[in-house]
Amino acid sequence: HPNSSGLQMDQVTRNYIAADFMQTLDVTYNGQPVFRLESDIAISEEPSFNFSFRPSDPSVPGVIKAEILDRSQRHFSQSWPVPPAAQM
Repeated sequence: HPNSSGLQMDQVTRNYIAADFMQTLDVTYNGQPVFRLESDIAISEEPSFNFSFRPSDPSVPGVIKAEILDRSQRHFSQSWPVPPAAQM
């Protein structure tokens, strides 16, 4: 989700670009919260977030899901399968 603080100016039209930014990012694993980020205009225009987590039972496959709610109340969601860890 590209972010605009509302303070940037379009260099062609000389008009300010309307504020449009992510407000919350919720990450879950198998429906259980991993973390929640509450944001405002202070993040970059093209943000990238990195985090680490360890499933409670790494031998079981799961799904990690990220959900974003932005300033305009638009909802974005993406899920990724997490395969079980290799057994040693």
